[in-house]
Amino acid sequence: MDWARKLIGVGGLAFVVSAAAAAAPDHDALYARYDALTAQAIAQLPLPEEARTRNALVWFVRSEAGLGEVSVGLHEVTDAELLRFDTRIGSRSEGAPAPADVLGRAPHPGPGTYRLIVRYGDGVAVHAMEVELQGDERLIEVQLADDLETLPELVLWGDRDASTFLESVVRWIGFSLQVDHQRNNLYREALRAPDVRLGERQCERGGATALDGLLLLRAAVDSYGDAAPPALLSLYARCALQRGYRGEAERALRATSDAELSDDRLIDLGLRFATTDAGRGALEQAIDILRAAEALDPLEREIGLRDRLGVTLLRAGRSAEALEVLQRGPHLQVGEIWGEREAANPTLFFMLLNYGIALAQQGKLVEAMSVFDLVAARTTRGPVGQILSDQANHMLGWALLQQRQGREAAAAFDRVSLDGPYAESALLGRGWAMLTGENPPLKRQPIPDLSSGGLNETALRALFKTGTIGCFELQHFIDTVSACRNASRFERARLPETPASAQQNAMPFWDALFARNARDPSVVEGYLAAADAAFAVGDVWGGVTLLEQSLDRLDVVEMRWQAAMNLIEAGAAPTLTSVGLNQDQSVASTDLHWWLKDWVTAPETVALQEAFATTAPLIARLREQGSEEANSIIGELLSLRQSFSVAYRRSAADALREVWERYSQHRVHAQLGLARAYDQALGGP
Repeated sequence: MDWARKLIGVGGLAFVVSAAAAAAPDHDALYARYDALTAQAIAQLPLPEEARTRNALVWFVRSEAGLGEVSVGLHEVTDAELLRFDTRIGSRSEGAPAPADVLGRAPHPGPGTYRLIVRYGDGVAVHAMEVELQGDERLIEVQLADDLETLPELVLWGDRDASTFLESVVRWIGFSLQVDHQRNNLYREALRAPDVRLGERQCERGGATALDGLLLLRAAVDSYGDAAPPALLSLYARCALQRGYRGEAERALRATSDAELSDDRLIDLGLRFATTDAGRGALEQAIDILRAAEALDPLEREIGLRDRLGVTLLRAGRSAEALEVLQRGPHLQVGEIWGEREAANPTLFFMLLNYGIALAQQGKLVEAMSVFDLVAARTTRGPVGQILSDQANHMLGWALLQQRQGREAAAAFDRVSLDGPYAESALLGRGWAMLTGENPPLKRQPIPDLSSGGLNETALRALFKTGTIGCFELQHFIDTVSACRNASRFERARLPETPASAQQNAMPFWDALFARNARDPSVVEGYLAAADAAFAVGDVWGGVTLLEQSLDRLDVVEMRWQAAMNLIEAGAAPTLTSVGLNQDQSVASTDLHWWLKDWVTAPETVALQEAFATTAPLIARLREQGSEEANSIIGELLSLRQSFSVAYRRSAADALREVWERYSQHRVHAQLGLARAYDQALGGP
């Protein structure tokens, strides 16, 4: 079966074809151009010195110990030295660089018997051994022992197997006897070859070395001609996708159309292609890829696949399907998410939170609150855990307000950090919680398959008292709506008895909100909320004063918003020359950074940043080459970078306009409120 057909079904190679069809409407041509140009550029780059080539041997040395100066020489039987490499092996435990992997490349001396001599330091120890070369070798590994007395081991990598039957038997039974080296077949054991392992490590490290790793793997692929092993092609494609070079990954994978890849490799590639496409805004294509990969995992072992599919469906507005995907899995097993020290598993934590969002988007608000409560009641360690916990408490608090559960909403808002991104909105909601009043406790809806780990009611109540589990978990497992009715750590805020005192008790939270920077829309919303509360208790002029103050704040914010927009239109900020936004000390710059803090981390924005960044090393390498064709590609890449900059600023401007839309609605609300108040004061309806 064709491997791509296994992954995508009747669509054949549909999941790797035409990047233009994969991109978001605004950037489809841009990414299609990027994929074509980067693939063209990579084909022109010179290969690293350590890349394998025909009629040459690439030498590697390996050691886990710090052996200091090491010399490796190849001699003829007459002791005439043919080549010599000198290197220094540092110790990993001492924090020194990893042992040198590549010694160098030299012409193949031809078939025959040779002597390999390894020297440590200034003749401290010398080892010599015979090496039988057949002429097909491409790579040689010199594996040094941890001590100076033990003879090094050699591994020859060639197109053929071991030279004799005896050597094969010796390798199979695990004895060395008098055999000084072993031979490995480069086709059958492609992924174990030293240059492939080095290239894979360089790709994983990222940064400046990732392109070297990609080129090293490309040389390995090219050395097989049209018969490259599918596993090696998939590894090369994975490395290309890590750099964002989707077009190059597509080129490599087309060569595997008549070969088989394991389901695990197909799932891994599907995840990587889908992540790239989703970042570019091609959500529907990403979903198709993930659905095809999902069919290869009937036992649902790949948690990352389910997580990515759920997130992508939510982003595409397909919450019903997201709910179907996320309503089962290990994220519903409490013990799987939180360890003994309350350190959350990030993937499962996200999945559980997204499950709650999917429930809410499907109108199942009470069930969603059950999930938010499960997450929010936990104290999750680390900065990411705190942000996620704040997000869950924030969503839970507002959902509870919709159900008029003021007491529990107050408890949720109390758990939101006042230094985090949800602080202003939490203060706004905390004030509303004081006005909501007290209603009968809300019965949480069970989460399907949520596991208590076999604990009985007594044990669960003990865990609740110590803060190990939250209120919802206790209510869920023992099926008692009042299970934590008198729990002081859950009921943190006693609500006032009368509307007037409620309004007075809400104001401290809103006063704290007013003291914050009005560039957060929640601050202006606080003025509107306080005005509504004042009108509700008959304080008309107090409400009018608050509305007028909100309009004053809006006037200031509008001027600052326009100054920030001017930065974008002038091309001063944001720019793609650094990650995120360039900040100076001006108010406009810091305001812009604040308003675009969510935009700058959005997948589509990150995709633009990464695509722009990955063109720079290609241009630098092409300039070193200096050929006419290389210079032509450089010109096109520079033009492409300019196009990315324009797209980036245009996207930032659109995001900033969306921010102002929210403020505009607040202005209309305030103006209508003032009109009604003046009409009532004048005896109008």
